[in-house]
Amino acid sequence: MAAGEGKGEVVKYLVSRGAKVNLGCPGGSPISAAVGSYRKGWGQETIEYLIKNGATVKDQNDDDLYGSILLSTLTAWGDDDETPDRIKFLVKHGIDVNAKFEKGGYGSALIAAANRRKLKHTDEPETETLECLIELGARVNEQATTGEYGSALVAAVARENYHRIDFLIKHGADVNLPLLTGNYRSALELITSGGESQYKKTANPDRNVVKIINLLLRSGADADSVLRAGLCLPQMVQYLVPYIKDGALREQFSKNVPEEEGSKVVS
Repeated sequence: MAAGEGKGEVVKYLVSRGAKVNLGCPGGSPISAAVGSYRKGWGQETIEYLIKNGATVKDQNDDDLYGSILLSTLTAWGDDDETPDRIKFLVKHGIDVNAKFEKGGYGSALIAAANRRKLKHTDEPETETLECLIELGARVNEQATTGEYGSALVAAVARENYHRIDFLIKHGADVNLPLLTGNYRSALELITSGGESQYKKTANPDRNVVKIINLLLRSGADADSVLRAGLCLPQMVQYLVPYIKDGALREQFSKNVPEEEGSKVVS
């Protein structure tokens, strides 16, 4: 508790009195709690103190709240501009940004960062954490084997964060990457089938969703496979029709789309 609340002097006192620095508890290990602290000014001195006194820093640890000290950092409710510094600190002490996690909703650090909630009520892109991870060697097209999202791109699409999606694509994200886990076979399937979005039962998607659909399609997303799977919502078909490659499939779906809509691409 003291480590998670940034009470450095209390931490030092407890350790000096024999407190175990690697003690597992429901809230995670002390160092996991410290790195994942929601407080601004996260107390690097305290974390360094814990490490010097034997705190274990490793990619996966059952004593961490999320199974990984890195995931504890990425899921913290702190200021996003501090997260890159925390990540760099952990990498300095041996954490692998490409570690594949064995449990939880996220299969990798980049996937967790892509799906992170926006922490500021502004139009800022909030791609700093993604940029930090990629600069440190995170692989954009790493295929997760566990978790809810098969790739970082799919995780960003699930959050409907246009800026992150665009950022990942510009950094080489494969829009048709085969997925090994999760409920969706592609990012395009997720967004056109409603997925986790609130618009699923509405007549028309909002402009942000349309922008995402067209960004994926312009980047080469396979419209044919999504339509063949039969999961595309009726109101989404009009955006896919101009990108259908198979002639018979185009004819099939064009019948139910007015010409002025089927030929129009919304940017």
